[in-house]
Amino acid sequence: MISSSSKRRIIGSKRGQRVALLTVATAIGVAIAAATTASSAPRVPPPGSPAALLPEDKRALAEFARSGRNLTGATVLAVRGGRAYYQVANSDGQNCYAVGPVGGTDYLLGQIECVPDFPSEARPVLDFTVVHGGLNPGEAARVYRSEGFTADTVAAIGFTTTSGQLVHVTPVTDNIYSVTAPPTADVSQLVALDSSRKVIWSQQIAH
Repeated sequence: MISSSSKRRIIGSKRGQRVALLTVATAIGVAIAAATTASSAPRVPPPGSPAALLPEDKRALAEFARSGRNLTGATVLAVRGGRAYYQVANSDGQNCYAVGPVGGTDYLLGQIECVPDFPSEARPVLDFTVVHGGLNPGEAARVYRSEGFTADTVAAIGFTTTSGQLVHVTPVTDNIYSVTAPPTADVSQLVALDSSRKVIWSQQIAH
């Protein structure tokens, strides 16, 4: 449950199979190399555990400190589909939230957002959706990735097309949504729905 200032940081915006015969020595070498690579990759601890932040994450938190917010560390809330979701402690005010990739990078907190009125009736969603296009007239907007955090009142997240059609409704689980297969249609809004499928919030994401 997410309980009840504004800045966002964003980083970045069937392989064929081959059968090979390995000698015992080669197989051992491959296993050692794989173990070394795995041990050197950043690992996200289980939900409820503090995240072991990397240098790039600490630099990001220092940027917030310069803007007047003291973010002291992150706790893992969930891991879904190769993405991790964090609550970031803020000693100067309300908690912040972050998302980022799991493993194999030099940072954990790919996006961090601090908003003073989340969660609330006015802002029941803290969204980290990334959209390609949709900035110019006639240019389609395609959702690259959509994920975020919600208040208890939100049961699902969806999108509306430029014609107003509701598409690709995704359930919210434990106050977190992760759209694993983003809509291919040209979209204009992200919407939040309650348990009766009524739209209770919307946000323009393109056009």
